[in-house]
Amino acid sequence: VVIDKKTQVLIVGAGPTGLAAANLLGLANVNTVVLEK
Repeated sequence: VVIDKKTQVLIVGAGPTGLAAANLLGLANVNTVVLEK
């Protein structure tokens, strides 16, 4: 996996907790990437 932008937080897992964390970080303007296999 190659991410072609600056990322402040990488979340591994798109379950309820990972998506909730990504949502809250997005609301705080934190660049976040979520990975799910």
